Amino acid sequence: MRQTSQLATLLILACSVAYFLGYALLPNNIQFTLELKKIGLQYSTPPTEQPLITTDSTQLALQTDTLPKANDTIIIAQATEKQKNDSSRQRILFIGDSMLEGLSLRLNDYAYQDNNYLMTVIWYASGTRHWGNTDSLQMLIDKYKPTYIFISLGGNEIKARDPYRYQPYINNIITTCGDIPFIWIGPPLKRKNTGINELIKNSVGENRFFDSSNLKLKRKEDHIHPTYEAAAVWMDSIATWVSSPQVQHPIKMTKPTQHAKKRNLRVFKRAT
Repeated sequence: MRQTSQLATLLILACSVAYFLGYALLPNNIQFTLELKKIGLQYSTPPTEQPLITTDSTQLALQTDTLPKANDTIIIAQATEKQKNDSSRQRILFIGDSMLEGLSLRLNDYAYQDNNYLMTVIWYASGTRHWGNTDSLQMLIDKYKPTYIFISLGGNEIKARDPYRYQPYINNIITTCGDIPFIWIGPPLKRKNTGINELIKNSVGENRFFDSSNLKLKRKEDHIHPTYEAAAVWMDSIATWVSSPQVQHPIKMTKPTQHAKKRNLRVFKRAT
């Protein structure tokens, strides 16, 4: 009995040695496949070299480390989408001070040309303090449901000794706009300002701020407001910029070939 048991043990050992010796002599790819199957994984072949793309007579080899990753593809797609003009019908709300008298007439022609809706609200003598310290803007947003907001403010604050005290009002205006795309039109300057333009630009970002400070515009007899012809030229420059990739949310703005037949206008009582 003992001899039979010893023979069985020797036989098992011999079979084990033969198995491992035979496995060791198998080709590598077969060994790898068997090994992976044992632990429940699936074998995937290693990536091959990238093919060559031929453009005319030039061959460009695509290297793996230069190809965009998944996140890069998303970023590229977003950047491309951002540069496209939004050609959908817009409901534009245009708010600001007396500079809107001339600007809104020309913007109204643009809206008419592109079949957009425009509501202009002029608050004479107003500044960031008036719009940022009241619920006026929120009331207008709730009433007219704009898809885009144009803001023209700062002209009545260009001589402020301490422009940074207007920062909370500017922040409130930005917060009130929320997710609605907007642009801010800086005032055209005839004299050096004390910093309100830079403050607004830094607050909203260059891709939402149209810097009018270097424009040479013909003025009315008050030497402050541009003539209607000059305001039209001013708005043409703004429209070109708003429809360009330089803007955070560009929209279609076709240069008018005719004048609008009506104007939607509200005027607030003069600010104090």
